[in-house]
Amino acid sequence: MIYLMLEALVALFLLVFIVWWTLPSNKKKKDGDK
Repeated sequence: MIYLMLEALVALFLLVFIVWWTLPSNKKKKDGDK
């Protein structure tokens, strides 16, 4: 059970990290196009 919880936590952390990493990138791209 602990292993499953740890795996879910890592997956959630990865998802948040990817979203946080791509969000500023998209903002920069928009500013560049404008």
